[in-house]
Amino acid sequence: MEKVKKIMMATVCIICMCLIVTITMKYVNPIVIERVDPVEIKVGQDFYLFEGKPTMSIYGKGFMVGDQIYINGELQDSAVGNDGWMTCFVDRALYQEAGELKVEIRRLNDSGRVKKKSDKVDINVIE
Repeated sequence: MEKVKKIMMATVCIICMCLIVTITMKYVNPIVIERVDPVEIKVGQDFYLFEGKPTMSIYGKGFMVGDQIYINGELQDSAVGNDGWMTCFVDRALYQEAGELKVEIRRLNDSGRVKKKSDKVDINVIE
């Protein structure tokens, strides 16, 4: 009985430690998108061209070198300017039809798994 009690206590401790690590990773120094520029895109119309490619700026908190911008789940060619500003080239195929673009920032670990991500921000693509 004493052995079962020790195993149960160890299990509870391991579960608590896993919860603490998970909560800490998610809520300490979160990646926060405060605003995206442009706030709206017209179907098929290019915007903020740089080297002939449309670009988007993201402003917020907690950005780090290596973070990547995803739009509708697709990785974009991204760059971190500082901990409050990122930019990316936007694939033209994403705004050829009316709808919404879901913008998100992800931080991956060395094996390519998502370590941390921001909430998604919607941008309207209008006619």
